[in-house]
Amino acid sequence: MKILIADDLVDTIMVLKRLLKTAGHEVIAASNGKEALEIIESSDISILITDWEMPVMNGKDLVKAIRAKDLGRYIFIIILTAKTGKTEMIEGLEAGADDYIVKPFNSHELKVRIRAGERIVDLEKMLAEKNHHLSEAKEQLEDALSIINKDITAAAALQNALLPQNNVTYGNYKFNWFFIPAKQLAGDIFNYYLLDDGKIVFFLLDVAGHGVSSSMLSFTLNNILAPYSSENAVFTRFDADESSLFASSPAKLFKKLNEHFLKSYDAMQYFTIIYGIIDPEKDIFTLSRAGHTLPVIIRSGGNVEFLDIKGSPIAMLPNFEFEEIEFQLLPGDRLLLYSDGITECIRENDEMFGIERLRNFLESRTGVNSPQLLEEIKGAVISFKEKSDFDDDLSALIIEKV
Repeated sequence: MKILIADDLVDTIMVLKRLLKTAGHEVIAASNGKEALEIIESSDISILITDWEMPVMNGKDLVKAIRAKDLGRYIFIIILTAKTGKTEMIEGLEAGADDYIVKPFNSHELKVRIRAGERIVDLEKMLAEKNHHLSEAKEQLEDALSIINKDITAAAALQNALLPQNNVTYGNYKFNWFFIPAKQLAGDIFNYYLLDDGKIVFFLLDVAGHGVSSSMLSFTLNNILAPYSSENAVFTRFDADESSLFASSPAKLFKKLNEHFLKSYDAMQYFTIIYGIIDPEKDIFTLSRAGHTLPVIIRSGGNVEFLDIKGSPIAMLPNFEFEEIEFQLLPGDRLLLYSDGITECIRENDEMFGIERLRNFLESRTGVNSPQLLEEIKGAVISFKEKSDFDDDLSALIIEKV
């Protein structure tokens, strides 16, 4: 260990040097506090033995000066003095000294105190190294989190770009929606398409869970359910002669999806979905539901009908037979699809928004146009929650016969 002695008495320095060198230490000497401080600043001294009374800068001021500096390492300081009063001891320790020896000193006592100082210095070095490693790890973690956040932001922007254009009309049917993700990435997704044969397909789904895994599955599902011209499209039949796409039965689609995802995905990664086809020529809706919230028909006269279609979530039960219904909308009638983030929204007293509250709300809004109705549904849920951040995604889609 490298030790610095600060003392203006040559005899004291000689005695200390002999004792410390015998114990295997490297010793440097300074005749006053100012010289000692300069040596400490320019070398790797770890232990200082300093006299209390010295010219230029005394021991007390030297200790204060050392403690005031950021040296990047700890200096173990022993004050060596002829003063025996408790006041001087306390004064030295309060200045920042670690230990105190009264002259004339006992050589064995000095060696013991030096060993104690060595242990403390070694512990300080170990702590500094650990802190350095922690600091490096923290920087690496912050860099990684920054990259992840950028990726999540980009993914969220891509997810938003996948959403359909709002306030779109296909023939006699108008589509409006709202979407509030609980996090940057959402498990809810919805869309609607006009197919080559004139039919309109639409869906709204909710992947179980939250975060990246749920949102990635929603990306996958949106891709699967998009009407690409491919023989491998899950929900369409490709006619090679006419190069046209035709919608499969919703119940058959769900059966295919259920078989596929039961085999290919984690058992806990299930999703709920409502999927429908509109035949504009016959004005007939064909609809299936797989564990999703109950779709609602809002009649122009004010009646509200919840459609209780039987269906298990996709990737939950094997060999499940999904139900399929047909119905019509008259001019002014609307079909409302929504995620359970609305009906299962819970406020602080554990009260749930619920289906009945939604029913009563819809019955009280007869005559309100679709975009305004969606805004009022959103406002009602926010008001119920009493804050605008949610535990689950909120999505709603209205299809109106015009």
